[in-house]
Amino acid sequence: MSRHWTFELAAWGTQSEITALPYSPDGTRIAYIPNNSQTIQVLDAFNDTTLFTLRNGHIASVTTVAFSPSGTNLASGSKDRTIRIWDAYSGTLPAPIFAGHTSGITCIAYSPEGGQVISGSRDCTIRMWNAVSGLCVWVSCEVRGLSSTISNDHTLRIQSVAFSPDGTLVASGSCNTTVQVWTSKDGTPALPPPSPY
Repeated sequence: MSRHWTFELAAWGTQSEITALPYSPDGTRIAYIPNNSQTIQVLDAFNDTTLFTLRNGHIASVTTVAFSPSGTNLASGSKDRTIRIWDAYSGTLPAPIFAGHTSGITCIAYSPEGGQVISGSRDCTIRMWNAVSGLCVWVSCEVRGLSSTISNDHTLRIQSVAFSPDGTLVASGSCNTTVQVWTSKDGTPALPPPSPY
């Protein structure tokens, strides 16, 4: 049996570099961040129509954006050190500001069920948030529980975060070339710290 693939491509021009580009879970919308912009554009994935622009949520450049698993919300992180939750259909802000990082947000991800958001920052920490209330559930540097000579903390900015498919673990990657794995419930290290190379 042979398989044949048919590709139908579309290209849209923008006036600037693109910082982030997630698809909605149902594949009908694409969100993107124009470089050094405080806005997020939401496009129809099947034509070049801008559905709406999310603005007035951040006071500095937006750096990362993620759709919730249901596609009803978008989480955005910014150099202003905050995370905002947007209604992905109307562009309203149904949740409070998530604040606590001491430097710009670099990455965010929703948990598989959508009840939590994990964020990474230039402040070298990750934070787990309740996606509805905006309350911080835990911070990586506050739960390490290890001696000062063995630490699971990142020492440089966090570049990426991800949930495991079952939502029980969180992985974070840093500019210090390490990947850490944490329990999503309380942020305790799930794996021992990596050995030095």
